[in-house]
Amino acid sequence: MNTIASPPVPKNLRDRLAAYPAYLTKLEWLLHHAVSHPSAGVPVFEQALWAIEEGLSSFVGDAQAELDAARASGDAAHVAYAEEKLKLLQRATFKQVWIGDEELWAYFHDASDKDIL
Repeated sequence: MNTIASPPVPKNLRDRLAAYPAYLTKLEWLLHHAVSHPSAGVPVFEQALWAIEEGLSSFVGDAQAELDAARASGDAAHVAYAEEKLKLLQRATFKQVWIGDEELWAYFHDASDKDIL
């Protein structure tokens, strides 16, 4: 059984995605998977960044599909909601929003100091 602690989801993403707990759970899972099943030859920190990018990209795809469905239904309230959700997720994909997260950096710095990763 692998007992490596999971890296934290960057705070800025936690704040932005607070209304979408399923997305936060998915990011937590992706980060845990990145550190508990790393690929050889690539720094684990890079793999964690890729995991976040992968998750955010899939969320944008889901939000776009939701917006398309809302437009097809003609429900103006749902269209407005889906547009705002898509905008929020698209903004979250910009690395500068979350790349400098101190907790995430500290996790990897501390883990490398202890030879955990």
